[in-house]
Amino acid sequence: MRPPVGYGHRRESALAPQVGAVGGCQRILELPRDDHWEALAKGALRDSLYAVHASLTAEVLRTGEPGTNAQDRVRRWLGRSAATTNRCVRVLDDIAGGGRADLAALTVALREVDALAQAGPPGHR
Repeated sequence: MRPPVGYGHRRESALAPQVGAVGGCQRILELPRDDHWEALAKGALRDSLYAVHASLTAEVLRTGEPGTNAQDRVRRWLGRSAATTNRCVRVLDDIAGGGRADLAALTVALREVDALAQAGPPGHR
């Protein structure tokens, strides 16, 4: 059975704040693009963020229980791999709290969010 129309969007909307996707996208948009390479790096980082966010959303949809509301489903999914989730949240909080949002910091943050997307429940790997 296929999920109803809008089902994925509700999960995606609930997931974005949890993993910093909204703020991450804004910070990427604020990166300088003074030359050709900065513009390409900025675009690549933005595209990667969208891809990772789509991957996270697909994982939440794939592993959650039907009928569960979006917030509970995301919270339960994030709790599956607490160590990876905590590390990701620490990195995102560190960047947000320190005000550092350069290409290097955002690349590391994206890597942590990607690791979260790839993490499975304990014993998964």
